[in-house]
Amino acid sequence: VDDPVDAIAVHGFCGIWGVIATGLFFKEKLLLAAYSGRECDTSVGSQLKWQLLGLIAIIGWVSAFSIVIFQSLKALGKLKLSEEEQKDLDSTEHGAAAYNLM
Repeated sequence: VDDPVDAIAVHGFCGIWGVIATGLFFKEKLLLAAYSGRECDTSVGSQLKWQLLGLIAIIGWVSAFSIVIFQSLKALGKLKLSEEEQKDLDSTEHGAAAYNLM
């Protein structure tokens, strides 16, 4: 996948960091306030475990959904580019090359 606007760096990796950081830096007082003082495990290890489990679920859901969508589009012939588009798509669409390999 070509990514000339660095969307994966911003939305993907920063999103992953946000989920993990929530588990690492949460405050017990705020967690208890959010859940009305219900009984819950408020240790950093427990919160991090649930955050990582949620992260795995998110990645799994997005991956499965993307595979279904892209395979469907591929089967319908909607993912093909002309030879002209393949050669210089980044420059014509975004005004810059994604990778300067030459």
